[in-house]
Amino acid sequence: YKSTVSDEPCPYKCMPNAASAAGSTSREECYCLKHFYWHPDRKACYACPREGVECSGGFLNGTRTHTPPKALEGWYMVAYDVAQQCYTQVDDKSVCKGGFFVQAAESCMEGYVGPLCGACSPGWTRDLPGHACMACEELPALSLQVILLNVDLSLKALFGLILTQLSMGA
Repeated sequence: YKSTVSDEPCPYKCMPNAASAAGSTSREECYCLKHFYWHPDRKACYACPREGVECSGGFLNGTRTHTPPKALEGWYMVAYDVAQQCYTQVDDKSVCKGGFFVQAAESCMEGYVGPLCGACSPGWTRDLPGHACMACEELPALSLQVILLNVDLSLKALFGLILTQLSMGA
């Protein structure tokens, strides 16, 4: 790139693993190449992590904001440049959709939140960790649950009385 008007060759180069478009006039127009990502604290392009992450390089949608590392489906960004594999699945599909660290809320399937999409969203529940979350509206109404519990307890009490009567009569 070159910051002055002149017929001389471009005197400046982008940082390693980076390039700039023709006609660039400053280092801010340098972007990381594919398979590299911009580390904002270190102001340099680093190799993409080996597992679960893609680094497309370039800028986001024509801005001068560097494209961050992005988790692949089945992975979750636990830090700006660190992904971890998700193990919770629904219908043989990971609840982690992949995505950027700064967009963690959009990285989980509906009904899941938190690191590694490991918790149920508000209004969702599940029986055990690692099992599928269900919308609370899919659960039987509380009154139905109470009725079923009462019927169950009544049948058990009746069965107990019958056994007691039979054992006393024998």
